[in-house]
Amino acid sequence: MKNPSIFIFLIFFLTSDIYAGKLSNIKVFNSDGDYVSYEVEIVTSPEEQERGLMFRDKLKKKEGMLFIFDSPKKASFWMKNTLISLDLIYIKKNGLIDSIYRDLEPMSLKKIKSKSKVKAVLEIPGGDSKLYGINNNSFINIDMIEGN
Repeated sequence: MKNPSIFIFLIFFLTSDIYAGKLSNIKVFNSDGDYVSYEVEIVTSPEEQERGLMFRDKLKKKEGMLFIFDSPKKASFWMKNTLISLDLIYIKKNGLIDSIYRDLEPMSLKKIKSKSKVKAVLEIPGGDSKLYGINNNSFINIDMIEGN
């Protein structure tokens, strides 16, 4: 290899906890009035969204990634190159939950599709939606997120 420093940089980039998107706190409100807070990395650019949580080997407790789309659309995700189990929550424009997929298998190529058009997608550690009572009656106010 002609330039080993590029190789070292790539290894660092792929394995680091440095995030491209900005961080924000969000609350997921459940039908019983309780809520859980997450610190999420917000990704809006096509490049950030394509990469998502690929190659990351962990998420800390109550951390996640929030994908925000320019306009509502039918969305489809997969777990390609994703090393950790995730819960995937599709969010409609009004903040209501479209669908939740729990404990997704790492590295799976199976497509996970929203039921209807969605404005955002929240990825959280696998099992969290069950642990914190997040369900189809939950609400996430994505309008309150900076830059949305």
